[in-house]
Amino acid sequence: MVAVYAGLALFSCISGIMLWSSNRRAPEVTKTYLIVSLLAVAVLYSSYTLVGLHLDLPRILLHRGVYTCLWYAYLVRSRRVRLTYATEHEVTPMPSPSSPEAASP
Repeated sequence: MVAVYAGLALFSCISGIMLWSSNRRAPEVTKTYLIVSLLAVAVLYSSYTLVGLHLDLPRILLHRGVYTCLWYAYLVRSRRVRLTYATEHEVTPMPSPSSPEAASP
């Protein structure tokens, strides 16, 4: 259990540093972290249940699942994330019509 959570903590730190440094691959790494952490916790606690430990597995998975779904949806749908981590393959954002860059011909 300690090894699983230590690995997830390390993965989370790497993901956070990538997001903080505006690395273009950060959203994909973070989405991968969210999925891996949900699956790792599900497998870990399910195996404990199979060997006879009585845990509130539905509650644990519900909380982790809601957390994962909300952050994953934010990373996929957020305009701010798209603009911050735009890759060279995506459309470059246009300046606002009211910005000075758009006013100059």
